[in-house]
Amino acid sequence: MKQQKYPTWGIAVIVVAALWFFWDKIGLFFTQKAQKELAASNAKIDKDTDYLLDLLAKERLAIQSLSEKIEDLEKDTTKEPSGDVTNHYSTTVYKGVDFQEVIAGEYIVKGRLITVKNGLAYHFNPSLEENYLKATGISLDNAPTGETLHIQVEGVVEIANWGLLVNTNYYAGPAGQLIPNAPNGALEGGVTQSVGLSITHEKLNIDFSVSIINQIIT
Repeated sequence: MKQQKYPTWGIAVIVVAALWFFWDKIGLFFTQKAQKELAASNAKIDKDTDYLLDLLAKERLAIQSLSEKIEDLEKDTTKEPSGDVTNHYSTTVYKGVDFQEVIAGEYIVKGRLITVKNGLAYHFNPSLEENYLKATGISLDNAPTGETLHIQVEGVVEIANWGLLVNTNYYAGPAGQLIPNAPNGALEGGVTQSVGLSITHEKLNIDFSVSIINQIIT
């Protein structure tokens, strides 16, 4: 029995019919594939964009933080503040002075000689030999315990209504008070500590150069 042969045109018709029948499905397949590839590409672009934006935001914050630190450093290194600075119970005017900020270890009175121990400020006690060479500065404001205190460590200190005697050498008295006469080292123990020379009733030229341990003569 001979195998029946189909004419060439018949096969072509069958192929064309098959392509026509499956054309939508084939087109849909490739369309979906293209859409998936496009979606994956867009997702990668979005992810890369988000990463770059996040990186730029972090860089911006880092630059801003660095700028703020530089500004703070410039403020900290400024040694000639001007204007009125309100501190606790008084207003002190700093005029081109070299001052420090410390924490009060006890209630500090303005216009007293201060010594700093373990990072805390105390009134200078001349009766203690341990305060030899420990004069630090003059208190520029009143400060309760634990509060910030400004002390001037050199130069001419000016405090309104201070009541100093003009052109007088001052020394450390009890609780850091300024007294116009040096204590009698032969009768009193502790330390004789110079504070400075008054220029006016409100100005004192700081001088801590004299610090002597007293020897009581019996």
